[in-house]
Amino acid sequence: MASPFALNEFKQLSLNFDNGVLSLALNRPEKKNAIGVDMTLEIEQLLNQVAVSSAVKVLLIRGMHGNFSTGMDMKDFFDHSDRDPAELARARHATNHWRSRQLRLLSQPIICAVEGYCLGGAFPILECATWVVASDTATFGLPEINFGFVPGGPIAKSVGLAMTRRGASYASLSGRNFSAHQAKKWGLVSHVCTPDKCLAIAEEAAHAVAQHLSEQPTTDHQKPST
Repeated sequence: MASPFALNEFKQLSLNFDNGVLSLALNRPEKKNAIGVDMTLEIEQLLNQVAVSSAVKVLLIRGMHGNFSTGMDMKDFFDHSDRDPAELARARHATNHWRSRQLRLLSQPIICAVEGYCLGGAFPILECATWVVASDTATFGLPEINFGFVPGGPIAKSVGLAMTRRGASYASLSGRNFSAHQAKKWGLVSHVCTPDKCLAIAEEAAHAVAQHLSEQPTTDHQKPST
């Protein structure tokens, strides 16, 4: 099946489309896939396209070069000397849009494959996922308290929805990193495996779900409840 998207349209997102599964890979290796202004605008643009695509049955999200994402690149968002204030305002709006609305309202199931670091601003992606596969060497954390503030806005909401109350409190108020096994105990992760199997397991699940949805008598597909 031909891709419904121009796969080379994006600079910091690497895309692959195969039999109903759109693989979205965060690709900013010099910043461990931290989500900056350019990436956040690309994510919003892509999700707008996915939302109206009948060809995409499942969205698979991962990171490239050994990390999922180290969260939001705060310097890129708040350093007005490098970017036009209007561009920064647009990027902040886009970030709130895709984290607070687009991912949650997306009809397609989302499957995440997490390797390496997954911190702070990346948690809303996991919260909106139907299934999260994590490498047993993955590292999770909410480091905001180490910089003098607690996770706010969409991050706090996602943590509250995806994690147990005590797990969310500990991670938010201690600022300490935690393992994939602990993330599973706290509800953030569905399945933990060895690094060599992480992506393969996520891809296998994504294709199984896509095939099932393709065989449904109606074109409507809904994200399974979690």
